[in-house]
Order: sequence, then C-alpha cells, then structure tokens
Amino acid sequence: MPKLLTDKKIISTVLLGGFLILTLLMSILRSKPLWDAVPIFAFIQFPWRFMGVGIVFLGLLVGMSVSLVKKKIWRRLIGGAILLALLLNGRFFQPKEFLSDANEFYYTDADLIRREMSGVLPDYIPVQMWDELVPPKYLAWYGDEQAEGIEVIVDRSHQNLIRTNFNQERMVEFAVADFPGWEVELDGQKVAKQIMERGNIAVVVPSGEHLVGAIFSHSPVRLWSDLASFLSLMIFIYLTLDLKNKNSI
Repeated sequence: MPKLLTDKKIISTVLLGGFLILTLLMSILRSKPLWDAVPIFAFIQFPWRFMGVGIVFLGLLVGMSVSLVKKKIWRRLIGGAILLALLLNGRFFQPKEFLSDANEFYYTDADLIRREMSGVLPDYIPVQMWDELVPPKYLAWYGDEQAEGIEVIVDRSHQNLIRTNFNQERMVEFAVADFPGWEVELDGQKVAKQIMERGNIAVVVPSGEHLVGAIFSHSPVRLWSDLASFLSLMIFIYLTLDLKNKNSI
C-alpha cells in the first residue's frame, strides 16, 4: 500500500475519532457551559441529538480503522468478531412485551390528538402563532368559528381540501399554522394566502360553490437541502469507489 494513502487513512482516522469525541462530549452535562455560551445552539434544542451524529462518525471510524490493517486475514477476523458480537447480543434487542391495545400507549383518534396533543410541544409552534393556543373545532371556518357551507373533502397533515357554498364572500380560515411551503388554491388556481391574527392561514372565498385547498409544497430551503443531501451522497459514493480502486492497486 502506498505510504501517501496510508498517511491519508491515518489522518482520516484521527479526524473521525476527534469528531466522535466532540459529538459525544456535546451530548453530556459537562458541555453545558458551551451550550450556554453559543446562542445558536438553542436551535438544536436537545444535547442528545448529537448522539445521532456520533453514531455516523463511530461507524466510519470503525470502518477506517479496520482498513488500516494490512493483512486481509486480520481484517476478516476483525470483521467476523464484530459480526459475532452483533449476533450474540441480538437477544438484547427483543421487546420485553407487546401491547395488546395500542390505545394504552398511542393515540389513534385524530380528533383526540388535535385536542390533547396540540399543547404538548409548544417549542415547535411558529413565532407568529399565539402563545396559548386553543385547538379549533373545525378544519376550516369563518367569522366566529362557523362552518356552515363548508364540506371537508381531504384532511391530511400536508394537504387540506374543502368545498364551500356561500351566499356571500367569506374569509375562510384553516386550522393550519403558516409556514414556508404552504400554498392556497381556489378551484385549482393558486391564490394569495393571508395570515390571521392567530397566525393561521386564511383565504378570501367568493360566493357560490368552490373548491379551496391548502397544500404543503417544496420551499427554496427544502429544495437546497435536498440538493445538498443528494450531492453529499454522490461524493460519498465517488470517494468510496475511488478508495476501493486505490486499495486494489
């Protein structure tokens, strides 16, 4: 194996080990002064989220460390030992018991989820929403929470569709918090959405019968994030194949 390639592997192994230690330190209480000193860490919210990043570095570190072993027989023995350890500890990944009734632990009633779970995670409420939210009675309404003339056709987390039949123009509000990516359509045509005092989406609906929809589509941030993830995957595949070709020389 060329010395330059070996040096690169050693440097990569050291860097991966350093990143692993850093992510693990960020997930324990001793890193609290750093969390307090860097305001942007507040967006991460929970220290244990670094453990997910640490798992990635751990897997890469193990693979890179094994590649430093020159003899194939030893690499195979190490790989076999890792596989054997996983097989022997597989019994510890079995659940202790199964729930006979899912309602004992999970909510299965959609209306119950709206009423009871809406206030559980206030950290995720968009900034424009009221601090104290009361779950609405309807998916869509107008005025003082009236739903006459509104028929719900689709009620999903990412897509809502209603049929309206009013005798006059109405400002219809949806039980949807405004967030980048939400769009409103009237009879299949995109229209401007409005943001009400409580922070939810609303749209002006003319009199007569109409189809009104609120759809969560792709936003520029999500598009660029998907592109960054795709490019990262392509780079990873290229580096893996390139490293394999160099090892075969």
